[in-house]
Amino acid sequence: MAGALAFLEGHTASAGYRPDIDGLRAVAVGAVIFYHWGVDGVGGGLAGVDIFFVISGFLITRILYGELQSGSFSVRHFYERRIRRIFPALFLVMSVSAALAWWLVPPPDVVRVGHSLSAAALFVANFYFLGQGSYFSASAQQAPLLHLWSLGVEEQFYLVFPWLLLAGWVWLRGRHVMLLALLAGLSLAFAVWLSGYSASAAFFFSGARFWELLVGSLLAVTPGLRVGQRWMAHGLSLAGLALVALAISGRWAEAMPAGAQPLCACLGAALLIAAGEQHQGIGSRLLSLRPLVFIGLISYSLYLWHWPLLVYYRATQPAGNGVSALVMIATFLLAVASWRFVEQPFRRLPMPANRVFWLAAGVVLAALMVAGFFSITRGGLERFSPRAQWLYSFEGYEAGEAVREDRCFLTPRRLDTRHFDHAACLPQVAGKPSYLLAGDSHAAHLWFGLAQAMPEVTLQQATASGCRPLLGGPRVPECEPFLNDILEDRLPAIRPKAVVLAARWSEADIAPLRKTIALLLRSTDKVIVIGPSVEYREPLPRILAMAERTGDVSLVSLARVPRIAELDRLMSDGLAGSGAHYLSLYRMLCPPDRPDCVSVTPEEGVPLQFDYGHFTRDGSVYVGKRLREALLNGQGLH
Repeated sequence: MAGALAFLEGHTASAGYRPDIDGLRAVAVGAVIFYHWGVDGVGGGLAGVDIFFVISGFLITRILYGELQSGSFSVRHFYERRIRRIFPALFLVMSVSAALAWWLVPPPDVVRVGHSLSAAALFVANFYFLGQGSYFSASAQQAPLLHLWSLGVEEQFYLVFPWLLLAGWVWLRGRHVMLLALLAGLSLAFAVWLSGYSASAAFFFSGARFWELLVGSLLAVTPGLRVGQRWMAHGLSLAGLALVALAISGRWAEAMPAGAQPLCACLGAALLIAAGEQHQGIGSRLLSLRPLVFIGLISYSLYLWHWPLLVYYRATQPAGNGVSALVMIATFLLAVASWRFVEQPFRRLPMPANRVFWLAAGVVLAALMVAGFFSITRGGLERFSPRAQWLYSFEGYEAGEAVREDRCFLTPRRLDTRHFDHAACLPQVAGKPSYLLAGDSHAAHLWFGLAQAMPEVTLQQATASGCRPLLGGPRVPECEPFLNDILEDRLPAIRPKAVVLAARWSEADIAPLRKTIALLLRSTDKVIVIGPSVEYREPLPRILAMAERTGDVSLVSLARVPRIAELDRLMSDGLAGSGAHYLSLYRMLCPPDRPDCVSVTPEEGVPLQFDYGHFTRDGSVYVGKRLREALLNGQGLH
């Protein structure tokens, strides 16, 4: 993506300048940026990446193919052009991002910036972020260089593409349409297969993205691309605009098969490029409007600057994940400045053809690698007090045995009843009442504390990631076998004294939860529902460390998710008369008689939660005691 934005390849003798393509770049970069800024109506804004890939494939292939035809083809000159037009602005943004990370983000994030900086310098950022998980995960959204994954995809494509074109020219006698169509089909088929295996892999893996660049390449080598009839150009350009708008809006994405959105975006971009080959078509004229063309000209710098500025702004604003007008203005001004004073001067330099150029490029890459290594090894810990450093050490906290992972708490990688240890997780001890704790991870994190607090009870555990314990209403398909096995097949046989239900509830769960309670009461004497816990917009230890560093304790309350209090009230009212005992975990942690919620243990000051809402081992013990007191004082423990 970034490479497609980086240069105005149209200014060549072999191919006339296309202002409509700059306008299309503006639409694409606007979609991506507005999506990241949370603007309504662009829920599919990441489709802008797909559009950029098509543009990049078209422009670069048109130049290379023209050079093959004229006999001036040079792989070395191609890579020189790529470095000269991509790297100056990229090096500036990466350097500034690394420096800002050192001062603005906590040590764990500085280390991650160091890793991503090194990966981006080697143009393998997409593989690095693939190893970190989903693009949409909380940790990925805090990575200031996340957006460089697309640059990695493009550069990996262009490592092999010139050689493929040359091979097609020599061995296939210029039959590039057949070659590129075959490669595009194979890449698309691979993308479809991979998306069924791993959505993250299909998103980041370059081989699953190559077909998008090849769509543009096919446009560049297809004979007779020009649209002869004006009415046809109008129709194609309007259809292209409609497809692009449909892909960017994203409103239909959930109802469409996987991969339909990028296919729609790429087809729309291809139609617009084809219709505008002779500057025909309504769509081409709209895209050629001067404001759009100017945005297209600075779009590479816009793309480079927008994400790190947004990430660093959010890192200093724990109360929310929005974007301020200041960030928007700064993004635009920095983009204009780097386009004018960095991109343009390097573009105007005469094409070098000596070792000094390659040596300079190597020195820049080495400098970025050194900066990445320095960030990884140092992490900026000296900026923080010992307690703040200790709080940051909870980053990557492993609950492990405290939730009995992969035995009594099934994680997504082993969400199968065959992995559930029935004997260890559903024990029955003569003379002791049994309580069955059932639910998702928000039930699993209660087990350790409840087991410690209630030794007179045999506490059974049946928990699985993402599986709310509901027998009525829609359920996650992957959870069906587990829930049926525990709550329908085994519950009548083990007949616990009480069933304790806990989960990351939503308002939509209240009605099916009432049905579940009625069904469970056939096999148990008591059903106890534990309400939602306090949640934060950022991991709690990170917020506590920031509060420690700044001396502003209000940051903790500002970062608390306010809707949980209302959900707790709705559940308390909605389950009245259901036959269940409702325990408000939220009111236990946020009692009305104190100004703030409990966020650390009173003795050691250990954070109750290690992420947005899951309890640490110490937090679980603290909560377990409070729940026991509520059972003794309210419903009775017997």
